[in-house]
Amino acid sequence: SQTFTLNETNTPKTFDFTDNTTFGMLGQTRQTCTNCITGFSGQTPWTGNVTCPVDGVIIKTYKNGTQINATQSGYSTTPAPADYGRFAVAVNSPGSYSLTAALAGLSFVPSSQTVSVVSDVYNINFDAPTSQTIIGRISAGCNEAIGSAVLEFNDILKDGSNNPRPSCFRKQVTTNAGGFYTIVLPPRKYKVTVISFTPNGTVASTDFINFINIQTPADSLIRDITSTTAVTTLNLTYQRPPVLTILGLVSPPGCGTAAGYSLMQQANPTTLTVVATQGATGCPVVSGTVLVSTNIQNDTGETATATVVGGSKSFTITPGSPNVVAPSYYRTLNVQFSDVFGRSAAAINRNVVVTGVQAGTATFQTVSPQIPLLVLHDPPGDASSSFWSSNTTFENTARFSYSLGSSVKTWFEAKVGVKLLMGLFVLTETSVFGTIGGGLTASSRNVNARETVLTTTTSNGISTGNTANAVGGEGDVFYGTALNMFYAVSTVIAFDPTSCSVGSSQQLIVSNSGRPGTDFFYTADFIKNTSIPNLQFLSTITTDPTAKRGYLNQMKVWQQVLDNNEANKKVAQFVRNKSFGGFLGDITESVTKSVQKSNTIEYGIDINTEVAVALGFEIAGNGFQGGVTANFKAEIGGSETNTSMTAVTTGYTLRDTGGDLLSVDIKTDPIYGTPVFDLLGGSTSCPNEPGTLARDAFQLTAPVTVVRNVAPGNQAQFTLNIGNISQVNTDASRTVWLSLVPGSNPDGALIEINGGPYTGGALPYPVNRLQNVPVTVRIGKSNASDVYAYEGVQFQLTDNCGSNGSGNVLKTIALSAFFQSPCSSVSLVTPEPNWVSTTADNNSLPVLIGGYTLANLTNVTLQYQPQGGSWTDGYTLTAAQLNNSANGTQTNWNTSGLADGNYNLRLRLTCPIGGGAVGTVYSSRANGIIDRTAPSRFGNTQPANSSYVTGSSIGISYSEALACSRISSSNIIVKSLTTGQVIPVSVGCYQNQISVIPAGNLGDYAGSLVSLTLTGVADVYGNTKATPDSWQFVIPSPSMVIVVNPLSIAVVNSPILENSANTMAVVFQRPQSVPNNTLVNFSVAGTAQYGIDYRTAYSNPYVYGASSSTASQPLSATVNGSAGTIVIPANATSVTLLINAINDALFEPDETIIISLLAGGDYQIGSASSVTAVILNDDPLCPGIGNAITTVKNGSWDDPTVWSCGAVPTSTDIVQLNHVVTVAPNYIAQIKTMRYGVGGNLTCQTGARLRLGF
Repeated sequence: SQTFTLNETNTPKTFDFTDNTTFGMLGQTRQTCTNCITGFSGQTPWTGNVTCPVDGVIIKTYKNGTQINATQSGYSTTPAPADYGRFAVAVNSPGSYSLTAALAGLSFVPSSQTVSVVSDVYNINFDAPTSQTIIGRISAGCNEAIGSAVLEFNDILKDGSNNPRPSCFRKQVTTNAGGFYTIVLPPRKYKVTVISFTPNGTVASTDFINFINIQTPADSLIRDITSTTAVTTLNLTYQRPPVLTILGLVSPPGCGTAAGYSLMQQANPTTLTVVATQGATGCPVVSGTVLVSTNIQNDTGETATATVVGGSKSFTITPGSPNVVAPSYYRTLNVQFSDVFGRSAAAINRNVVVTGVQAGTATFQTVSPQIPLLVLHDPPGDASSSFWSSNTTFENTARFSYSLGSSVKTWFEAKVGVKLLMGLFVLTETSVFGTIGGGLTASSRNVNARETVLTTTTSNGISTGNTANAVGGEGDVFYGTALNMFYAVSTVIAFDPTSCSVGSSQQLIVSNSGRPGTDFFYTADFIKNTSIPNLQFLSTITTDPTAKRGYLNQMKVWQQVLDNNEANKKVAQFVRNKSFGGFLGDITESVTKSVQKSNTIEYGIDINTEVAVALGFEIAGNGFQGGVTANFKAEIGGSETNTSMTAVTTGYTLRDTGGDLLSVDIKTDPIYGTPVFDLLGGSTSCPNEPGTLARDAFQLTAPVTVVRNVAPGNQAQFTLNIGNISQVNTDASRTVWLSLVPGSNPDGALIEINGGPYTGGALPYPVNRLQNVPVTVRIGKSNASDVYAYEGVQFQLTDNCGSNGSGNVLKTIALSAFFQSPCSSVSLVTPEPNWVSTTADNNSLPVLIGGYTLANLTNVTLQYQPQGGSWTDGYTLTAAQLNNSANGTQTNWNTSGLADGNYNLRLRLTCPIGGGAVGTVYSSRANGIIDRTAPSRFGNTQPANSSYVTGSSIGISYSEALACSRISSSNIIVKSLTTGQVIPVSVGCYQNQISVIPAGNLGDYAGSLVSLTLTGVADVYGNTKATPDSWQFVIPSPSMVIVVNPLSIAVVNSPILENSANTMAVVFQRPQSVPNNTLVNFSVAGTAQYGIDYRTAYSNPYVYGASSSTASQPLSATVNGSAGTIVIPANATSVTLLINAINDALFEPDETIIISLLAGGDYQIGSASSVTAVILNDDPLCPGIGNAITTVKNGSWDDPTVWSCGAVPTSTDIVQLNHVVTVAPNYIAQIKTMRYGVGGNLTCQTGARLRLGF
């Protein structure tokens, strides 16, 4: 209603009313099955016509021939049986409407209906009479007819929550005597079940029914006939339990079958064939797995599995060292087979005598590099520490292996036979002898070498630091020693055909005890930032090849030690959680833990030439005077054979000062048994610890940082804004200190702060949380000074941790003041800030000097400043050497004598100012980097110990950040050296790490030695590694593991368009919750680049101060383009990682993100261990405005045929380089942004420039 007043003075108005009436048209979409089951009388089904709703039908509404609406039939958000197949259409006005129904594979009757609407209309139904045919046969293997059966087909339905609901259509069919059947059904997805079976042969009814209904995989019993018009086939084949035989074993000649053993010759490959049949019929099994266990190749034995297809599988055994134990000298061969249905054949056991030579001993001595025996992990908290108390003892074991060559590293068992008396070691005789034998092929890697027990006692306590200078992982302490080792050579086993007997002859030399090794106690920070750089430096300056080899060898060991330490912490097992801080006293606990796992350290070791030749080491290019450098491997950790070991007893103290709060999960190192500390979050200061909120979080900004043309006698004024951006809401205010960075005002500018002269030191500023304090800074010129430019005067903020501003530096800012001068000004036109000089520049960096007036200068000098260093003159040009041109003077800076690193560049101009004085003016600085060194391999390759098991990471790390856009699966070849088969993989890259994810299950390659060869690796500046990197790992036969509460992974809402606002979700889940946090490790690969093509988030991000019930992610949870971690909170069964596509204007292929579970300390990996999320391209090839242009071939920038759109890019274009492109001399290329694809490279010739964002 509306109200208004009329009188003689007002103007008539128009008032409108809107009709909001809505009418509904409701109905259902249905299918009908003829002769379907309607009920049962006892076991006898009643049949007739059954009508069932069908969901997902598209209902379109038309008025006057124009579509006005579309909806789908189906269940509501709160499903009830009556809602399936229902639809409802709303219209706003009465009238005549037409409705149509459509769904792929179905025809509806009627196909359309016309409805007159004056009120709500009901029972507008559409029926689909369409039907499809399924045919098939029941039989045994090799098409053997075995009888007839009654089969029942049931449709497979889902409810509104995507959970199974009861079938609606059920229909039975009886096969004929030959087992054939035909059934007609409405188009749906069906599963078949055997109701009864009448045999006409040797297959029992219960055997057939149980095999089909229980043992046959469910997907083999399901057919979806909704999207086909062709006849569908579904055969049911029974397979008899398997029977196993083996071919190829040779009995000893002249002994007949009574010998009871077979013969093999050392190093002589023998091919054996396993034959598996379905029962005794001779019909080969379709598929199954053969498991071969043998110690023919080495003493410790090995197990390999392989898939049998077509009933037989051949494999080759190359015998290793013989068994020297009389009287039988037997080695054993056990062959087992199970078919794909889990049924096992009777196993085959055979005795085998290997004839040949077993290596013995000698009296040669060598020394290993320093190897860690214990790691103490430093806990969070600036006063926390871990300790190993005085007068305590622990034991661990050492196992040694060696490789004959460097090309294919087949590891052989090495047993060390010396009585070690090592530093702090107790006088425990650990005989370390040396067999230098083992499996001789790539598939025979011995990872179970015999052990020497190392016993260590400390008379003094050892602990990590308990000060703010050593907090967290950088403060981990490593204790270890260098091992003195003795080695030797021998025993022969032979068969005598005349007597049909086996005999042996032996030569054994036992070594004397060795001298003590050298012990060490180093922190992770010392190894990383002092020891490794020192070793690198020493290796470059020494001229002694033996010393150089030793430096590089120890550096390689330290890199492996650090990598192993980080890997160990990732798989540490949860013990308990502790929260502490807020001026709480010490929390101290002692822990005793035994371990079973071990770490591997690879290194070079010098051995005698006589032994090397006798054993077959590769010598060419690998020797030194009197010996050979051999590849050795030490496995240090728990015992594989001795259960009576002295466990390590260590402890820790948790404490933090100054009101900080921390929450930490305490875990156990799987190698050393010492406590590991996984920081979940908190708030810290003095210093701020990674993974926690900073209580001292500040920003230091200035709206203006450069002031020019300051008049004589005046000052350049700046406003510094100190902002407290802390997220810790319990800190109402924090104090910071402002000071001048020492050495940044070498020319003596006059500085005032807040109106008063600055005379040095630091000034305190209390700043309330989320507020800003302005500080006025003025820079003036002394009348006595001849310098007119004060460039890069730096100020810093420090926290309140030290006295009078001597705490940790939080932020810095640089200010520049340029005063009017009798001298000319000068500009460093190029290089521009963030310049880069690489190998492509041939040690020559183009420099363009501009903005000067020749009449007002004497000379111009290019100055450079290495990071943390002083300004140094590069070269000087006099006024006569400069061009009198508005375009300036182009020169080149020779960088051949400079080390790679970060540099600042600036120009210094001088001129006479009278009275013999010389004035000085500077340009603004341009920061950049000289990087002419390609990345080098750093630390361990993965998998650890060169052995792959489910959950192992595969990858490699480098010494610097990589050009990840140039790395793809085409850069790597992964190959089984055992079979020669290339293994398809995907690749992930982030910063300095490359991860490799196999496309399939590596368990299919069990028993293989796998090689990886990576080429084309370049750093972010384009320096490309000239040689490939190669490494290998073995895939041992899988051991029987009972998986409890397995962790699985799934992806939801994939794929999405690149410009979609939707989010893909990766769900990490396990069937049951556990009462503690679970840190989950995963690898990342695929064609999409992290931070460029996608970003990640958490469905439950970290909230400061939140209780555990909020299940928030800790700040320590990380994701990048190579790997990541995520935490399943205590008492939760899942956690979700969100993936958001980053929209761009580039035409590119669809991109993948592959996330795979890696091993962790508190979970086992389930079968669903890897997912692929897909980002779909949404960009046309040439959009026309703001083009996203890519290269199509190598060539010159200004050549239109080089570019995908046939035109040279302009300043509005986004460019991707997939080829080698050169910018011609003095050419200026202007684009909006640029990125590198695989194979992309840009070279700027003399005077050429590339401008971005113009």
